Amino acid sequence: MAFMAAFTDEQRRLFEAAAEVLEVPRGEMLLRRGEPGGDLFLVRNGKLEAVDNRVVPEVIISVLAPGAVVGEMAFLDGSPRSADVRAAEDAVVLRWAHHDLRALLRREPVFAAAFYETVAQLASTRLRRATHTAMTGVISQRAEEAAGGRAHAEGRALADMVKAALLRSETQLRIDPNDAGAEEALRDELNNLRNRLNDLMEAWPEAQARDAVTQGLQRELHPYLVRSTLADRSIRRPQGVVATAETLSHVLVGRASGEGRLGEILDQWLLGSPTLTAIRELTSSIPAAAAERLPTNRNRRVLLLNAGTGSLVARLAHQLDQAPTTITVVDPSRSALSFLDTDVVPIDANIDVVAVQENLAEFAVGRMRHTYQAQDLVIIHGLLEYMPDRLAVSLLTTAGGLLNEHGAVVTAALSESADQHFLDRLLRWPTIRRSQDALARVHRAARFRPARFADTTAPAVLLTADAPVAPPRLKR
Repeated sequence: MAFMAAFTDEQRRLFEAAAEVLEVPRGEMLLRRGEPGGDLFLVRNGKLEAVDNRVVPEVIISVLAPGAVVGEMAFLDGSPRSADVRAAEDAVVLRWAHHDLRALLRREPVFAAAFYETVAQLASTRLRRATHTAMTGVISQRAEEAAGGRAHAEGRALADMVKAALLRSETQLRIDPNDAGAEEALRDELNNLRNRLNDLMEAWPEAQARDAVTQGLQRELHPYLVRSTLADRSIRRPQGVVATAETLSHVLVGRASGEGRLGEILDQWLLGSPTLTAIRELTSSIPAAAAERLPTNRNRRVLLLNAGTGSLVARLAHQLDQAPTTITVVDPSRSALSFLDTDVVPIDANIDVVAVQENLAEFAVGRMRHTYQAQDLVIIHGLLEYMPDRLAVSLLTTAGGLLNEHGAVVTAALSESADQHFLDRLLRWPTIRRSQDALARVHRAARFRPARFADTTAPAVLLTADAPVAPPRLKR
């Protein structure tokens, strides 16, 4: 498409009046690979060519005829130039300096909306071309390198299209923060991103290709995603920490917030995703499952693995207050255990909460620093999503060894969902998802008796399994 054709006559006159006219003789470089991006160019007369000079002989990537635009995505995100661009013949080029064009877009919101929509259409066209190129296999590199390159290109093209749509939505929301149409368009674009990412993961099942897709998307979209409070806390979490108490607290409260109206809508969309809905549902479902399984005619002992934010402990205390109950909470984080103070459980409640700091990875393989009494119930929450089958079986075996002969385990886990790749790849929140059958197999491998599943509507699995027959008591 010709870039200028998308604008009205009045918008074109406004746009061209802000440009500088450059004459570029044949063979002269207009842009060099690696230079800072930002300025926008349009070919008025003659032709330009994008070339890759890193190989011999050089490769002409594309020829840019009159009407073609150069540097529109670098204008949006400031990324370095990705290729050398020179004049294939004497050419006349319009140039818009980055700061001047930004100022024009701020002054003219109607023109800005048309500009960002046009950029989005260009990105969409390039995405289709990249997909076609990948399908026809015209890239002549070694098979593995070519696959990674194509996968990265498709991820980058998708990111370019989404970025343009996000900027267009942000412009409209700045004009009117209550623009329902702009909000709906933004949600549609986020749903499209999620669905297209799923398509790419299906199209590129190899780990290396999936990583290549992810790299392109992460680099381009993270600056926009972190406008959401949840995405910011997830992406910028301390290295090695999967889900901090602060992140989980935001999920459980479910109150959207972020940078500007765009960030707030994005945060609201994320909080309403299937996985985060499942996390909230499990926090409500686990106490009911625990109460159903515990005896009511005597004191009870419950062992909870993973303190989380303390909200699950508070719900358990409320649900189990009918009989004296000791809830022992095991977690590796001192800060997470600090939530378990008198603000979580009322002083006059029929509940005693004991906080124990323990490395849960060591706990899972039976290497515990503390001695635990026989338990009526062990609750495993927010752990199996990060454990492969072998370690999950070991954890369950350890839990079985802590139960009395009439005890049981309540296990909560996430199952597959449409937003899994989005969270794994873009929010850097990777999880292992299991179906009911897969989770039941893990329990059988740990010698638990047949499991009973609770009804859940979100992508979650909640089961109760009786202690193994004559479970071996753990010895120190």
